[in-house]
Amino acid sequence: MDPLLKYFSSLPLAVALVLSASAAQTTLRDRYPVGGFKSVDQAAQAVLAAQAERARVEAEFIVQRRLCHQTFLTTSCLLDIEGSRREHLAAANAVEVEANRFRREAQSAERERKLAEDERQRVLDAPQDAIDRAANVRAYNQKLADHAQRERERLVEAAAAVPTPPERAEQRAQRLAEREAELTKKEEDAAARGAQRQARADSVTRRIREREVESARKEKEQADQAAERQLLARQQAQKIRDAEIRQANTAKKRAENEARRAQERKDAAAAAVPAPAAR
Repeated sequence: MDPLLKYFSSLPLAVALVLSASAAQTTLRDRYPVGGFKSVDQAAQAVLAAQAERARVEAEFIVQRRLCHQTFLTTSCLLDIEGSRREHLAAANAVEVEANRFRREAQSAERERKLAEDERQRVLDAPQDAIDRAANVRAYNQKLADHAQRERERLVEAAAAVPTPPERAEQRAQRLAEREAELTKKEEDAAARGAQRQARADSVTRRIREREVESARKEKEQADQAAERQLLARQQAQKIRDAEIRQANTAKKRAENEARRAQERKDAAAAAVPAPAAR
């Protein structure tokens, strides 16, 4: 084959390889745009798609490299497909990196949400627990008071029912007084224990209120951090988008320049061919 014809026949192949890689890159980004992840499942699908895309690009690159060795401009063709391969792999890597970052942030936010929900539920249940404990203390104190009252009544009835000599009546009165003092002491001890339990219940209620304030502060801090992460993600997404636009423009400009130079060489070759002599 004429070298010039072989040269010009190789140009469409190089341009096609560049445009094919650029179109594949656009397709991947159309499916998973920057900052467009809405769920963990979608991010997981994007990771699998990026891995499949890398495998496809590597397989296609092997085929394209063999085709380049069959062209006249082998070096130029190899440079074109290598550049397209790098751009395409970079796009797939960017999708995977962004998807993995979204998954990590979503999982971290879910863990924080569950911890906050558990803490909130515990705080909500704590006042009722304190109320129940205070009610149990009051019931226990009332039970002791009722028992002491019944014991007094029993002792009085027993003393009145049994006639005794004066000397024994004095002894019985003394024992009754001692028993009364003992019951009074038990009531005072029970009241003191009840006061201690009430103090502990008040302390628990105070700590609960402090935890509620701390929980509200942490929620606000987490919300501020989430807003900051979203802002950084949008800024990073804009940087990735700008880089992809520059890569696409560079690939397009390179293909246009290659096509223009090819047309110029073709025109020059046509002008260099002498006109057939008149017969």
